[in-house]
Amino acid sequence: MEQYALPWVEANEDDAHAAADRMRPFGSKFADDRADAAKAVERLVSSGQGEATKALEEHWADLSGRFAQVSTAAGVIADGMDSCGDIVRSSKDAVLNLVHSLRWTISPIGEAEMPSISDAGKQAMAAEADKVRPRIQAEVDSATTRGDERVKGVRVDGYVRSLRSIAGLPAGSGSGSGTGKRAADSMHLASAGGSWWDGDLRHDEDEHTRARKRLGEIADHIRDTSSLPLAQAGLHLTELGASGTLGATLAAGLRPLLDDLVLASRALADHLTGPLSGAIKAAAEEQKRQDDELQKRFGWRR
Repeated sequence: MEQYALPWVEANEDDAHAAADRMRPFGSKFADDRADAAKAVERLVSSGQGEATKALEEHWADLSGRFAQVSTAAGVIADGMDSCGDIVRSSKDAVLNLVHSLRWTISPIGEAEMPSISDAGKQAMAAEADKVRPRIQAEVDSATTRGDERVKGVRVDGYVRSLRSIAGLPAGSGSGSGTGKRAADSMHLASAGGSWWDGDLRHDEDEHTRARKRLGEIADHIRDTSSLPLAQAGLHLTELGASGTLGATLAAGLRPLLDDLVLASRALADHLTGPLSGAIKAAAEEQKRQDDELQKRFGWRR
């Protein structure tokens, strides 16, 4: 290849596959985080009543959908990384087949023992290399085109596109993808409650406070444990970018998608301890008012 300056597919497919392999655990971990948060919230919704509890239910329905979008987007991006690796590998195989064919064509002359024939063999090899070079270049160009198209396909995927919206949402605002305007409004109002870290409920060990504390633990898990595979995938993308011209092109297309995924997951973690915990606090305060009223009127509490 180097002797006759033949083109080559300059990318390490192993880096693309390794990045995908690191990505996949994130999707499952994030889905587990969502399930844990659901347990904390749905327990309150099933046992509570009132407008604040209804707002909490709608708030969680919207937020839960965002968690699902992020998990699905992670799988789509991982599939794209794997596909890019497959494109590189198949293109390299095609180029190597052409090179092997070239060697078989020129070997009867190239292996000639007579010096004069040896010179002729070298010339023949160079001539054959010139003939096959356009075909090899076509394979290299095809790999670049197919890789670019694959990355673009991932970029326009609906779940992947949603990442930027999720990551860019101001705390407490809705995107309209959940249960409608009321859910969005409830998310906005809940943000006024602040994080559970700032809460001052009178009953420190009640169900609502335990739920808010649990959401804080889940948020920390997302930031620390669940996000670790994304950092590892990023390292492999860096290696892909350093592996050659095509590798740099693929990595440049995939890196922003990974960044969006990181930001979206962090935004949802922040939402658990911010607006969602604020909604839980509002439901707790509403229940407290109801209980106080019952005690005042009938002398008993729920």
